Amino acid sequence: MFFLPKNLDDYIVNHSEDEPQILKDLTRETHLKVLQPIMLSGAYQGRVLSMISHLRAPKRVLEIGTFTGYSAICLMEGMPQGSELVTIDINEELEDIAARYFKRFTSAPLSEQSHEEDRTGVTSTPLSDKGDRDIKDERSEQENPPVAERSRSHAPQTPFTSTPPSDQRDGDIKEERSEQENPPMAERSRSHDAKAFDRSRSHTPRNINIKQLIGDATEIIPQLEGTFDLIFIDADKPNYVTYFHQIMEKVSSGSLIISDNVLWHGKVVEQINSKDASTPVLLEYNRLLKEDQRLQTVLLSVRDGLTLSRVL
Repeated sequence: MFFLPKNLDDYIVNHSEDEPQILKDLTRETHLKVLQPIMLSGAYQGRVLSMISHLRAPKRVLEIGTFTGYSAICLMEGMPQGSELVTIDINEELEDIAARYFKRFTSAPLSEQSHEEDRTGVTSTPLSDKGDRDIKDERSEQENPPVAERSRSHAPQTPFTSTPPSDQRDGDIKEERSEQENPPMAERSRSHDAKAFDRSRSHTPRNINIKQLIGDATEIIPQLEGTFDLIFIDADKPNYVTYFHQIMEKVSSGSLIISDNVLWHGKVVEQINSKDASTPVLLEYNRLLKEDQRLQTVLLSVRDGLTLSRVL
């Protein structure tokens, strides 16, 4: 669902981080093989989820609604080594697709997560638009240097108020050149250690424990042990209120709850159809997120509505 004009929406997508190749491949395979591919998070929302995960760096994540694994991979991008993802879906037919892309994601070295080659045999040729702007190849544009940088480069130089004797200046210049050419041992050691760490990290696969659970989430969630740093809800809308009460038992102070489709194609501000089972539940769910004193909530107009709720 898009609430912005197409040209403005395209501008936003083109000036956000590019979609990693693995997600482009997953998007294409989902459109080719799965019914209702519109259920994918999509390129822009995926980058939003990735950014949130990087900022929070959650060690334990619960996802309600795996689908083909797109949003899970976005969330894993920001998860640290040794973390755990628990993802639930009721459709067992999609389990293999998600599992295959999860393996590809965690097997790739950290430095290749966004630029890895295609290992699935699925071509990266974009589909025709078909009204879905998320599946286009995004083209990055070259941007002008930051204003602050341009300002610094053109800033006038402040003259010295006093000038040391010429022999003293010559000595200072020689010492400065010597330090630049031969930095102190401790500094050279730190630089060497940093480069060695970067090389080691670039060849390290992601160590994330992924648990794919198949079944009714309302029955699975109460059986889960411990709490989660981040919970993402993108599942059947009639159960959102049930999910709310269940997950509130699985969070602690600082946990983040992300809820998708909370604007429900704009139906939350329209007259409710008597046959609509989802909109009334979403209205109640949005009210709960806003009024619950245990939460700090903000509803974002990202795609079909994305709510962030922080547990106090």
